[in-house]
Amino acid sequence: MVAPPPGLKGDEGIYNYYAQVMQALGPDIPVVYQDYPQTTGVYLPVNVFRAHGRRFQAAGHAEA
Repeated sequence: MVAPPPGLKGDEGIYNYYAQVMQALGPDIPVVYQDYPQTTGVYLPVNVFRAHGRRFQAAGHAEA
């Protein structure tokens, strides 16, 4: 389960953070997004979540 670090800002920053996490873990390790803005202060927009699903599914990661 992966949550963004507190204070992460902007769609691009959020996208890049998760891209780095998924790249470091590789395609064989499943990732669960943790979107709990009450704790992290970071809201995960639907468009960013969907973009990750498309990117990593195309790259051979587990089905999004």
